[in-house]
Amino acid sequence: MRNRLLLFLLLSLMVLMLGLPGQARAQAADADQPIDVLLLLAIDASASVTTTVLEQQLTGHAAAFRDPLVQAALRSGPHGRIGVGVMLWSNPTDTRLTIPWRVLRTPEDAWAFAASIDALPRAERAGSTGLGAAMIAGHRHLMTAPFRADRLVIDISSNGFSNIGPRPEAVRAPLAEDGIEVNAIVILDEYDWLERYFSESVVVGMAPFVMAAGRERDYADALLRKLVRELSARPLDVREVAAWDK
Repeated sequence: MRNRLLLFLLLSLMVLMLGLPGQARAQAADADQPIDVLLLLAIDASASVTTTVLEQQLTGHAAAFRDPLVQAALRSGPHGRIGVGVMLWSNPTDTRLTIPWRVLRTPEDAWAFAASIDALPRAERAGSTGLGAAMIAGHRHLMTAPFRADRLVIDISSNGFSNIGPRPEAVRAPLAEDGIEVNAIVILDEYDWLERYFSESVVVGMAPFVMAAGRERDYADALLRKLVRELSARPLDVREVAAWDK
């Protein structure tokens, strides 16, 4: 009787899995597989961010995931895969996941993720710069993600300082306790002291870092170097990168 019950449950699970859409089945399978890094891209979309700066951020992120260096880096860990999601944030009530978590393991995955970023709206948004609230939300998104990861990283992109909600320096301790790294790329279009502010008040981890960018081209280059630095579990072989570029 017990064996028949177990067989029934197994068959029911198989029917359920076969009935799911392909993407849902893939996500269910991914949840059982460990990943090297769970990376949340937290992109500033507050009122201080013009449509030009928002375009700069989104275009830069999409371009980075099309780059063979990033594609090689995301496969460089022992599991050969990462999890990634996007949060466009502004005030403390605007911190939902804009692009839900997904696993990247191939160049095709990275290109599809880049296309999802390209499809995000570019319209100006209201809302103050709730940087501390974005860190709290990022913490929550990472801890409730459906994947098991060796590293948890919040990657903040912003051109401003916190002016609403919890202060960033007041919320760093819980992130550190849960082993979450916070790194940042700052856009110096208004405040030339922003790099120091993020270094002193925002980033968290064993070796956190901040990269600064001024012009649009500077941002794309700095973001590319930042992602390769965050995702590379080992130095990338030139032949490996060349292979991904084909």
